[in-house]
Amino acid sequence: MESSRYNHILVVDDEAELMEALCELLAEYGYEPAGFTGSKEALRELREREFDILLADLMMPDGDGISLLRAALEVSPHLVGIIMTGQGTVQTAVDAMKVGAFDYLQKPFRVGALLPILARAVEVRRLRLENAQLHESLAVYELSNAVASTLDVETILAKTADAAVEQCRADEVSIMLPSPDGQELRIAVVRGEGRSGLVGQRVPLSQGIAGWVARHGEPLLLHDRVDDSRFAPIRPREDVKTAVSMPMMAGGRVAGVLNVNATRAGRRFTAGTIKTLNILVSIAASALEGARRYQQAREAEQKYRSIFDNALEGIFQATPEGRFLAANPALAHMLGYESPEELLEKVGNIESAYLEPKRRAALVQAMAAKGEVRDFEFEARRRDGSVISVRENVRAVKNAEGQDLLYEGICEDITERKSLEGELRQVQKMEALGQLAGGIAHDFNNMLMPIMTYSTLMLERLPAGDPLRRHADIIANAAERAAALPRQLLTFSRRQMLEPRVLDLNHVVLEFQKVLRRVIGENIDLALVTAPDPGRVRADVGQMEQVVMNLVVNARDAMPSGGTIAIETAAVRLDEEYARLRPGVTPGPYVMLAVTDTGCGMDSATQGRIFEPFFTTKAEGKGTGLGLATVYGIVQQSGGHIRVDTEVGRGTEFRVYLPRVDAPASQSADRAAAALSLAGSETLLVVEDDAVVREAACAVLERCGYTVLQAADAEAALGLARERTAPIHLLVTDVVMPGMNGRELAERLVSLRPETKVLFMSGYAEQAVVGHGVLQAGAAFLQKPFGPVVLMWKVREVLDADPS
Repeated sequence: MESSRYNHILVVDDEAELMEALCELLAEYGYEPAGFTGSKEALRELREREFDILLADLMMPDGDGISLLRAALEVSPHLVGIIMTGQGTVQTAVDAMKVGAFDYLQKPFRVGALLPILARAVEVRRLRLENAQLHESLAVYELSNAVASTLDVETILAKTADAAVEQCRADEVSIMLPSPDGQELRIAVVRGEGRSGLVGQRVPLSQGIAGWVARHGEPLLLHDRVDDSRFAPIRPREDVKTAVSMPMMAGGRVAGVLNVNATRAGRRFTAGTIKTLNILVSIAASALEGARRYQQAREAEQKYRSIFDNALEGIFQATPEGRFLAANPALAHMLGYESPEELLEKVGNIESAYLEPKRRAALVQAMAAKGEVRDFEFEARRRDGSVISVRENVRAVKNAEGQDLLYEGICEDITERKSLEGELRQVQKMEALGQLAGGIAHDFNNMLMPIMTYSTLMLERLPAGDPLRRHADIIANAAERAAALPRQLLTFSRRQMLEPRVLDLNHVVLEFQKVLRRVIGENIDLALVTAPDPGRVRADVGQMEQVVMNLVVNARDAMPSGGTIAIETAAVRLDEEYARLRPGVTPGPYVMLAVTDTGCGMDSATQGRIFEPFFTTKAEGKGTGLGLATVYGIVQQSGGHIRVDTEVGRGTEFRVYLPRVDAPASQSADRAAAALSLAGSETLLVVEDDAVVREAACAVLERCGYTVLQAADAEAALGLARERTAPIHLLVTDVVMPGMNGRELAERLVSLRPETKVLFMSGYAEQAVVGHGVLQAGAAFLQKPFGPVVLMWKVREVLDADPS
């Protein structure tokens, strides 16, 4: 934190471990937390010391968080309360806000959700305290009784001293003012021959006649030199014959001390003198109090003006009809104007700043009904025509008749926040869909496996002229398309296993441009704007081609009458401010890939949904709604992020940012170039609980010359291994099976036969079985469904691999 002020947090949660962990986390971020597991002990601590923020659980054994907050606000009215709960409802949140909660956190929450709330809470705490001080100062100023013609302290003191000399015929007069800390008296003005050099001198409040008067608030009249222990160690001057020291009381406090001395022999101050001095002191004290309050009021006004001028949120006053009366710089800049004066001059009616005038009408209607509106959101049009999202809180100021005189409000630009909320919702949707896709992928892939295998085997055996060959070909193609569906679902949900390598995006785009030109057609121009050396990224080349293809197809479909598509690459560096506003983005060097079109653009509603799976604006049968969702998933899984800028009628630009790596581009590995023989004579043990899948795999492997042993489960496989004396070169096993799973089977079989290699297969994605600890990273793996060639290639690859 930038300042240690306003950072004392009272954490209350009956779960001790959670409370302690939260306190440790807050301490790491510069806060000073104190944690308690019960409401009573927390309230006891609050009465003993000052806290800025209360972070309380909703449900606790000795009371609920709302009751605790209510009691805490009675002890500390300016405390900022935040309620946490794991079982909350909308009504619970409403109840908390009614009591005075500043915000509401749903458990479990991330630190990224807590810290912004605490930052705002600190600011609210500061403003509350300053506002309280401001109101106190203004109240003092309004109630002060200005009894003198001036509010200048030096003038008041000078006039008072001169009046005392004249009215009392005094030889010496001085006025002493208490120091700010109240520990000293400072000589502010002096009258008397040879006494001017005393101005500015200080005397401890604990010493001397004036100190005694200031401490006790009582006047003293002294005749002749008197040794008095009350004034020790200072002794009265011998040349002073008579002295009067009077407290200048104002508002129950000592505003100063008036000292009047007579040095002439026989000169004594009378009761009338004392009465005159009392009047002078009363007038002077009132004048000093007025001056003091005036000075306080000036400082308070400066604080208010400073808050108004320097606030990060927009602040305004306006008539109910919609004319601005006052605005601060933040509001002017928010709406695109250089100054508040320009805003007031250019915007004749506030309604013109609303993108939808009916929202302004809704605000006015709500104000008429309730007198205030909180968290009212609308879209505003800035001076340059761009649109921002705004949240405002408004209250009505009424005249003596109870009619709305003006509106006062605070506006906050929440455009970035809305964008972040949209991204969070997108991530949550993708996660939910990924869980669904992962759940169906296993069974779906197992069902496709025999279809793909046997249709391929049929095609190999049927002669070219056989009419059944066309039917088999249709089955094989349909199976391939069906197999692609769960892969695509897993891709945009970021669960598909990629094969990343170091790429030059320039090379990917240039190599792919011929395909792209055929796809977009003759009525659309394709412009390539590639940087000389944008850097390299680590990604799956096939997936990157899919990203480019999907973005280009999306751009093409946005220009039915033709236009231009530009593909650009560039080296960029994203700074900390950019990353702070975008969760998951790390500052640093990136390679940018941009696809821009001159098409129809999108409205805000469409833009908010473009990455949703199955969302499409195309006619029925023209699009699946998976293209941009797939792009989003690939980019996220590749460690990057994607941004979109669009405007209706002006086109759209998608910008993909991928982390730049300092490594040379990888060479392409072509399986076909490996000239790998797929046949073999080794002995394989195939373990698969699905009989159809098992038989299909065995049929393929037997055709390649392998000796194939089959088992429906792990126990049967171990039995075969124990009975057989000849070698078993490779175990091909399903990962998920009833009873013992594939990993456990492999461990036990390899302990019996250390020379046996292992190839795992599963209908689940590799990332799922590895990520959940079923398999170790790097294990040989084959994802279902797969065709005969893929199976033969993978088996041969594992058998020929170096045992080390």
